Amino acid sequence: MNLLPVLSQGQDIVYEGVRRTACLTDSIHIRVGLAACSEVQVMNRYTAISHPEVAFLPDGKECNGSCSYQSPITFSGFAASDTIRSVQNIKYVRLNIEHSWMGDIFIGLTCPNGQRTSLMKYSNNGTSSCTQSIPAQMKGWSGTSHVPTSTHLGGAYDYEAYSEYCDPNASGNEPGTGWNYCWSENTTSGYTYRGYIYASGNNSYGNTIDSSNVAQGRKFYHPDGGFEALVGCPVNGDWYIEVMDGWSVDNGYAFDWELNLDPSFIPRAGVMTANSVTADPATGGVVTQVDDSTYLVSAPADAVGDTNVRFTVHIVGTGHTIDTTVSILFSSDHYRLIQQTLCAGDSLVIDDTLVVRETTHRLDTVAIGSGCIDVREIDVTVAPVYDLYDTMVLCPTDTFAYNNIDYTGPGDYVVYGLSSVGCDSTMHLNVTDADTLFAPVLLVSDDGETWWSDTLLAGCRPYRVMVRDTSQQEASRRWFFGDGGSATDTLLTHTYDSAGHYDITLTAVSLHGCHDTVVLHDAVYVYELPRPSFWWAPVKPTMSHPAVQFYNESEPYDSLTFRWEIATADGTDTAEDATPYYSWQSGGAVSGDFLVVLNALQAYVTPTGDTLVCSDTVQHTIEIVNDWLQFPNLVTPNGDGTSDIWKVVGLLEAGVYTLNELWIYNAWGARVYHARNISSEDDFWDPEKTSSPDGTYYYRFMAKSPYGAVRRTGMIEVVR
Repeated sequence: MNLLPVLSQGQDIVYEGVRRTACLTDSIHIRVGLAACSEVQVMNRYTAISHPEVAFLPDGKECNGSCSYQSPITFSGFAASDTIRSVQNIKYVRLNIEHSWMGDIFIGLTCPNGQRTSLMKYSNNGTSSCTQSIPAQMKGWSGTSHVPTSTHLGGAYDYEAYSEYCDPNASGNEPGTGWNYCWSENTTSGYTYRGYIYASGNNSYGNTIDSSNVAQGRKFYHPDGGFEALVGCPVNGDWYIEVMDGWSVDNGYAFDWELNLDPSFIPRAGVMTANSVTADPATGGVVTQVDDSTYLVSAPADAVGDTNVRFTVHIVGTGHTIDTTVSILFSSDHYRLIQQTLCAGDSLVIDDTLVVRETTHRLDTVAIGSGCIDVREIDVTVAPVYDLYDTMVLCPTDTFAYNNIDYTGPGDYVVYGLSSVGCDSTMHLNVTDADTLFAPVLLVSDDGETWWSDTLLAGCRPYRVMVRDTSQQEASRRWFFGDGGSATDTLLTHTYDSAGHYDITLTAVSLHGCHDTVVLHDAVYVYELPRPSFWWAPVKPTMSHPAVQFYNESEPYDSLTFRWEIATADGTDTAEDATPYYSWQSGGAVSGDFLVVLNALQAYVTPTGDTLVCSDTVQHTIEIVNDWLQFPNLVTPNGDGTSDIWKVVGLLEAGVYTLNELWIYNAWGARVYHARNISSEDDFWDPEKTSSPDGTYYYRFMAKSPYGAVRRTGMIEVVR
């Protein structure tokens, strides 16, 4: 056994040694020689214990029966009477955490007997169902003007799943990157911010200072509640750190925390016996006293990987005390998987073992330097080297590139390259052209009988053209007509509804999937139609004045020519003036409806020099009113429905003598009836209503119209 010095002082104490390495399942003997009246204690001097744990922080809601994250650290290596006697006994508390909006959370520390203090008070910024769980004296930051509550702790992942407050697996609740934050009243390097411990340098994200240099005690924070509240706490037992979210808006993760107690505050007076020493198997080694001078040291019972454990040999002699520290590395059994892919014909050396030209799977067990077991699994796969033959079919306008070389074909090529796993391979490539006869052919027509492939088509809106695809070796096609329309038929018609000039494009796909396109640029010219419009006056001509003036409002007026077609009683008259005056009187007295058609014509010169005339028509019916008036001389008001009243025949039917006046007198010159502006039969004279007896009466009638005035007088006989 390799023995290393542990301690030596004076003549009272002699020593033997301790081995520095062992397997995880071994135990190490520490043997110490003693003089009279001396006792030896070997104990676990872990005064700093950390607890690694990736824990999702409940987001302001009660999750699994609790509003807070709590994690214990247990000390058991001190005397039962050891207590925290001053704030310097707690060297520091470290928490590795990330959280969005640190103003949402409270962080506290509770000792084994329940005494509690706040490391970071709750900013009292917002409320949730968990806010009431935070004591009132642990709410409210001091110096709030220097405390941006929006500052993040650590590298926060600020994309919360807002409806999933308790589920760490919900999308948006992934962990960010934790930073170390240490609270202490026992640092000689000063505090980052005393009283305003979370303020960042420029009051913005990402500038909060983490306690990155824990060993030197730099960038530490002062606990909000102070460690005075923990004076009197027993050292042995469960210490809890606590993180509570007071507002269900942002969340975070805790990754581990550490409590570091100062070993110098433990009293060394008197003689300590080995029987009083215990060790926590979860965090340190196990010490067992074999006899007065021999102690058996083991790794923690639950250790699964390489574990480095520190022990202190503490000897109290006559008038002096000696301490020395021993580190023992307990090595676990190791497993190594070596996976390798070889190209055929290559060789590989692993741990002085030659693996060549074969697929190998082997499991070895060897001893490593510590004497523990090393299991080595070697898995080698041999990949083939390819020699392939292939044919590449290229479309007429395509190229094939391999290893930065373009192969335009046709021809036979040898191509060198690597397989998917990196093995040298050879490809014998035959490149041939596809569809040597394939080329799209586009024909156009405007009558479906004569077809052109390059002739311009011109017409008036709406203009219909026909297209035909005569391509060979074709699988599919698509037409584009330049106005947003498209189609896939071989033969079809397309109508252009807007004036302009348009390209016709045919894109075809061959049987081998090759694409080609032919374009007829400015293949179709479509011209706008004129917009004929007219009105006339008078609106209702009469038999006595059967003439109108036509007013032409066609557009574009200055560039149009016109042709009028006017129906007459015995045929049709024509006119070519823009605004003709026309009378129907030459054909005799007429009345009734007569159709008038205006045809507007616009001439265009096409790009080929041809003249194209576009025309459109508008038509209206003109009514010639019968304005002849008749004045009866007999009225028979006997109630038989015939000639019961005296009226001017044609007055109402003509509708042109709207300004009129009627007087009726008896034989002695007395007026018996008067009416003005007669507009219905009720306005004419009814002898029954005026109680006029049979006899002779006289009328006087006057009327005006746009065509002249009428004055009539006469005699009326009333006979019953």
